[in-house]
Amino acid sequence: MSLLSADAAVPASIRSFKLMTVNTHKGFTALNRRFILGELRDAVRTVGADVVCLQEVHGAHARHAQLRNDWPATPHYEFLADSMWPQFAYGRNAVYPEGDHGNAVLSKFPIARHVNHDVSVAGNGRREAEKRGLLHCALRLPGRDVDVHYDPADPGHAALENPAGMAFIVLVMALAMFAIAVWKTGIFDG
Repeated sequence: MSLLSADAAVPASIRSFKLMTVNTHKGFTALNRRFILGELRDAVRTVGADVVCLQEVHGAHARHAQLRNDWPATPHYEFLADSMWPQFAYGRNAVYPEGDHGNAVLSKFPIARHVNHDVSVAGNGRREAEKRGLLHCALRLPGRDVDVHYDPADPGHAALENPAGMAFIVLVMALAMFAIAVWKTGIFDG
C-alpha cells in the first residue's frame, strides 16, 4: 500500500541508505502506562531513516479507538508513515476481537512487492502459541530491487539482500526506546 504512486521520484544513484527498527509497543510506553504514538512519530522522524521496520504496530484496535481521543483514525503504520515515508507494507500477525497488530515497513523507496510469512511459535503446554511473522519487502531502487527481510523474533538484526542474493546483516544499536541501524555498503556500485 502507498500514499504515492510507485513512480515517485527516487534519486538516480543510491550508494547508501539508513534503515531503522522500532518496537512501537502498540503505541504505549512500558507497561501500557501512557499512549505515546505521536511522540514516537516525532522521534522516529528526527533520525531521517529511509526505511523503517516496525514491530508490534496496530492495524486496528476498536476498544482503544473508542476510549482514547488521541487514537489515530488510520492504522498506526499509516499514522507513523505520514508524509515522510510514502510507501508502506503491513504484515498482520495477531488477530483478536478488538483488532490486530503485526509488523510493517515504511519506505521512501517504492515497494515493488511484499509478503508476510507465518513463522508462529507453537505452544508447549505451559504457554500459548505465539503468532509471529517475517515481513519480506522488495524495495525498488534505480535499476534493481533490494530485498528487506524483517524478523522481529530476533529484532537485533534485519537482513538486506542485493539482487545477486548476498545477504548483509544490519547490526542494531539500542538508543532510548528503539534501535537504530545505519547500513552503508557499495553493493549499489553496478
